[in-house]
Amino acid sequence: MAHCDPVPWIEGPPPAERPYALTGGRTEPSHPLDLASLVKARDPGPAGPTEPVQAEIVGWCRTEPLSVAEIAGRLFLPVQVVKVLLGDLLTTRHLIPSMPAGTNYVNRDQLERLLVGLRNL
Repeated sequence: MAHCDPVPWIEGPPPAERPYALTGGRTEPSHPLDLASLVKARDPGPAGPTEPVQAEIVGWCRTEPLSVAEIAGRLFLPVQVVKVLLGDLLTTRHLIPSMPAGTNYVNRDQLERLLVGLRNL
């Protein structure tokens, strides 16, 4: 006889809406995003989004840039769902990508010199 654990594996009440219902069943974001991608709200942005979850995201991103991982954690939603929602907000220009302070892009010449240096080792 199998023992059934009476303790539920999910804490708190079940979500009011299934996660993928928030995206209309879509699983691919319209913009390439990874866990560390930062987004921030446009200032001033267009009229607020009509979906409550998206409005909440835009509200959080008004005070500081947030990563995909942070937003997923705050919403208790799967990362892929959050990426789709963020992609929609980027498309409608409610959010814009944000680069961390001090981010420097390496140009092709620097990469080629680095590669030559590594090959000479």
